[in-house]
Amino acid sequence: MRIYGKNIDIGESLQTAIELKINNLVEKYVENVQDASVTVNKDHRLFNIEIVLSVIKGFWIRGSGVSDDPYKALDSAIGKLEIVIKKHRNKLLDASRRTRWVEAGYAAVDRTLDHAPEKDPADEKLIIAEQEKYVLLLNVSEAVAKLELGDLPVVLFKNSDNMHINVVYKRPDGHIGWIDYHDK
Repeated sequence: MRIYGKNIDIGESLQTAIELKINNLVEKYVENVQDASVTVNKDHRLFNIEIVLSVIKGFWIRGSGVSDDPYKALDSAIGKLEIVIKKHRNKLLDASRRTRWVEAGYAAVDRTLDHAPEKDPADEKLIIAEQEKYVLLLNVSEAVAKLELGDLPVVLFKNSDNMHINVVYKRPDGHIGWIDYHDK
């Protein structure tokens, strides 16, 4: 478990509370947590705690809480994680048994793009290279679970039902969109 502090020195008491609450949550609901990352950020008088659990290769569960008290922010983040885990527990357990990596060159890599010289760089949005990501072989419901569990805006996956590249994404109206790409 990694615990980071931004604009704050995390005391031993808070660190112990974070470890205890995450361990209790994991023991109660989740079989295999591969990694846990906690970021405690203090912005003026508010504490923001974000917890990310890597439960299956390629599946993350994320929850965050904000309060003027760091322990209340922690409780809020844990509560949100608990709700998401309860909602998707069966899908999580099923995915952990069946998820397979798609090899044969299906690696999606984020790249930083250079700005065109004729455009003003101040008007352009910068694309940040973060990490290499692999396209998972999932069915649509597993991809939707990954989208919701990780609080992600989009998930690219290879559909296990038809072997096409698919995308699920959060629509502005709150619903989930699905694109099933295939050649003619």
